[in-house]
Amino acid sequence: MLVEAHSQQFRGPLPHPDILERYDQIVPGSAKSIIDSFIVEGTHRRTRENREVAMCEEWARADVDLQKRGQVLGFILAVIGIGGGLGAIVMGATVSGAVVSSASLAAMVVAFLRQRHTGNEEPAAKGDEKKGAGREVESKNRQ
Repeated sequence: MLVEAHSQQFRGPLPHPDILERYDQIVPGSAKSIIDSFIVEGTHRRTRENREVAMCEEWARADVDLQKRGQVLGFILAVIGIGGGLGAIVMGATVSGAVVSSASLAAMVVAFLRQRHTGNEEPAAKGDEKKGAGREVESKNRQ
């Protein structure tokens, strides 16, 4: 008794050319339709991905602009607060001037620390699995 086995593998986004040929024999023009659909889908996917990348870049630019604007306005408010406090001290209201200047300075420090604290927590908000994996990688890199 003789047993013969044939195995054939094909990987790719489209069916093997022999299979496409058989489709075309059953339904004339179907191979071209399958290939055309593949091309249209690929074009659509790339267009969508390009749009998503452009949106992400636009959001990043807007975020940077917002941060710059916040820093400028914060600086202006700090200068006004500290300057006003120093002006009050010069005019003789020592306690009031010291309170205003100290409050302005304290507000700047709190804003700075809050921004720094928030910036450090962003990566940790992505899930427990990733946090644990990150710690393992960090500990391996330290050794």
